[in-house]
Amino acid sequence: MRDPRGIIVVTDPTYVDELYIGKNKFFDKADKDKDTYYQWFGDSIFLSRSDQHWHQSRKHLSAAFYKDKMNLLLRTIMSVTNDRVQQWRSTFAQPSQVQDGPGHAEMSLTKEISDMLVDSMLGSVFGMRSVNHTLTLGYYGEMFDVTLGRYMKIIGGRFFSRIYHPLRQLFDMFDRWNLNADEKENWDNLERLRAFVKKMINDRKELLQGGNGQAAQGKFDFLTQLLDDSFFIGAATQTSSVLFTNVLYFLLKNPEAKEKCLNEIKTKLLPHLPPGTDLTKDTTWHQLMLSEETVDSCPYLLQCIYETLRIDSSATVSTALKVTETVEIKDKMIRSDSKILINMQRLHLNPQQWQEPHRFIPDRFNPESPYYLTPAVQR
Repeated sequence: MRDPRGIIVVTDPTYVDELYIGKNKFFDKADKDKDTYYQWFGDSIFLSRSDQHWHQSRKHLSAAFYKDKMNLLLRTIMSVTNDRVQQWRSTFAQPSQVQDGPGHAEMSLTKEISDMLVDSMLGSVFGMRSVNHTLTLGYYGEMFDVTLGRYMKIIGGRFFSRIYHPLRQLFDMFDRWNLNADEKENWDNLERLRAFVKKMINDRKELLQGGNGQAAQGKFDFLTQLLDDSFFIGAATQTSSVLFTNVLYFLLKNPEAKEKCLNEIKTKLLPHLPPGTDLTKDTTWHQLMLSEETVDSCPYLLQCIYETLRIDSSATVSTALKVTETVEIKDKMIRSDSKILINMQRLHLNPQQWQEPHRFIPDRFNPESPYYLTPAVQR
């Protein structure tokens, strides 16, 4: 990203440590990203400065995710995931007649993962499990009915490209405007999505009101914040979709890592179940995955997820930050109102920090592995 007044890009991990640990009170979110993506995120805490409203929103959102609520959400997510897995087994795992002869039906991994995550979100927040969620998408002059997961992926990709328009690179005044027919079309798509979500939230509030005689009210109740903070519904599901897809991709490209993950699941996770347990039942996975005995049973799988995030991050740079007052970072004096970006991709592929940085090596997150050390043999 460029900025009309210039921007500092940080790629050194020692400077990042100083920024976030020692001097984090001296910078805040810049306005550029918020203005550019305001149509999607609005006043989301994701891009807002740390004012009183931001602190109140964080406080109330954090309170919504207490332990029992988290367990309920996890049960819902596992049930939705299990439903999807059984669908995939019946649709894609069975031989079928394809164009070139007998084979298996093709699977769009990105689409299926996106739809699964959106279904998990809808099930967790709205209690909706078996509804066919589709919306009408405007796509370069044509209209299509697509699943909600696919819908958000397409409009999200088009929306994030707004920042690269030449006029926005040169002038801040264009950040919130629609500058061409494509941007106007995507704005119409976003309005359809917002209306869909608003209806779900209102329906859910009415259901809650009918169940206990009163509905949560006020500016900071969870459902109202969810409507105001579209980040949770949009960007959160899409970054998770990229991560899931990338993990599967790297495991398929690295058979040894894949076999090690499968063996870990077979030898360390599944033995916690009694012989003959039905793996197609939701309760089986609730019992297995929510047990304290199994929380740390698959460390190598977790290392594969960490390595995927390192080598191919869902987000390659941070949102723009703004220095609130002149401050010295390590040996550099940064003036007030300067803007800063953290280049996470560069940090994750820094040859001074990682051995063979372009290779997929999950063991680099294992403290017992020589790959855990930097090339200079430091931790």
